[in-house]
Amino acid sequence: MVTMRRFLLDSPLVGAKVLVPEKWWVNASTGKHLKGTKLWKGEIIYIDCTSPGHPLLFFKCCEEDSDGPAYPMEVSDFLRFWQRSIRGEEHRE
Repeated sequence: MVTMRRFLLDSPLVGAKVLVPEKWWVNASTGKHLKGTKLWKGEIIYIDCTSPGHPLLFFKCCEEDSDGPAYPMEVSDFLRFWQRSIRGEEHRE
């Protein structure tokens, strides 16, 4: 049986391009999701399979106006955004 950990380590997800809606991010001060509609271009730069619980993918923005860190992203969020990105759909939540 293939585990999620083994699947992620063997998969070519590092470098995968994805569009992430601004409302995915949480404001560190308020703990609430942002309300913007911008789709941020970025890619998965690494996978952490050592964290407790679920593995985390780390998303890095590729926008000119973004110089922030890599953001941890759950696999389910990545899959939702990635599927919409490759189909060219708008992000509707």
